[in-house]
Amino acid sequence: MHNSFFIVYPLNKVVSSTGVTRISPRLPSRNRKEEFYSFAKETFDNIEWVTYDRKTPENFNKGLLQILKTSDQAAHIVIDISAMSKMLIVVLLYGLRKTGLPVSIVYAPAKVYHPLKEKFEEEKTKSKFTESLPYFLTTDVNTVVTTSELSSIAMQGAPIALIAFPNFNHREISALLNETSAQKVFFIEGNRKSDQNGWRLDAIKWINHSFESYTSVDCKEVNAADINGNIKILDGIYQENYLTHKIALSPTGGKLQAVATFCLKVMHPDIHIVYPVVRQFAEDYTEGYFPHIEIPIKNFLSFTKSLDRHRLKALSELEQILKNNG
Repeated sequence: MHNSFFIVYPLNKVVSSTGVTRISPRLPSRNRKEEFYSFAKETFDNIEWVTYDRKTPENFNKGLLQILKTSDQAAHIVIDISAMSKMLIVVLLYGLRKTGLPVSIVYAPAKVYHPLKEKFEEEKTKSKFTESLPYFLTTDVNTVVTTSELSSIAMQGAPIALIAFPNFNHREISALLNETSAQKVFFIEGNRKSDQNGWRLDAIKWINHSFESYTSVDCKEVNAADINGNIKILDGIYQENYLTHKIALSPTGGKLQAVATFCLKVMHPDIHIVYPVVRQFAEDYTEGYFPHIEIPIKNFLSFTKSLDRHRLKALSELEQILKNNG
């Protein structure tokens, strides 16, 4: 084993090497591939590119095998989730769950998230005349996807309980409801007390308000940046419903909530992960970034085993990690 890092770093594709693996979740035209390459080659000798197509996450299996093979020569895996598709975060972490290497999950939150309040209010006013709800950041949903490893055949024929995170595109929730025909729906919403941009949470609630008339919608609030809090809420929903319903979970929220989704899948393999893939992203998505946070896990295999066997202990350990590195 070399005394080196193995970095999974998203621009908008995946670079891998005994130094770097780059994953890009958005449109190829947005990949700053040459800029990244010129920067990375100053530090790393070997760089490989692994493609992730968000419309066909199942096809990423070959890329995962390449990443796992290369990581055998590394001493530490660093995964930058800042620009990753939420589904990619779940697919990648789940694919790495059996590695015994140290893993650091790195995330740099944006300084500015679109839409801005003025833009939202403008589109909200227009909707009174068009009689249609506005949507932001992304366009129509192309399809709803899963992978063989993240899907589940458990509780076939049972009614479905869908857990999702409402966002600025109500069509994502609509596509999930159409795909799953869920009898129970749980929305995980942001906690207004812990978010300075409370208007965004109210805006998301307004955009998705039509679904609240759906049968058995249950809304729960949690800080989107609190991985441990999200896991606890998700696990609570699972415990209350898994005996009577098939649990479908969609990581449509924030990047750290996608990490929580991965953790829950490890804890309960019978959960069915689904994700709505949009056709394209808006030009204005985020601007700038704050200093990154890091979630260091000494041995990823030990951590995932603890999630699987000792849920409360694992949650306590994760909470301590986050406190030390918040």
